[in-house]
Amino acid sequence: MSFCLGEFGLSFDYLYTMTMAEFNIRYFALNRIEEKKDLRTREISYSSLTGSHLDPKKLPKNKKEYWSIGADNIIEKGRIDKMKQAILKAQQDYNTK
Repeated sequence: MSFCLGEFGLSFDYLYTMTMAEFNIRYFALNRIEEKKDLRTREISYSSLTGSHLDPKKLPKNKKEYWSIGADNIIEKGRIDKMKQAILKAQQDYNTK
């Protein structure tokens, strides 16, 4: 509720009459706007980093290495399976004790 009142700027009356679909549309739009702001900030900060006097060997090679945003944060294939296997192994070790 505080999210709707604060971030969306809605009134109590409108909040309680809003459907879940409308809330999701507003929420996805807000996330998209925030991601665009982050992309602009990444552009500025990456440009200021690469234009400075730092050692070029220690600098990130591209913007994705410097700051991952949105779709750049996709989990690599097989990572979830490895995580599941690690959890199952830990559970088996715990149960055998």
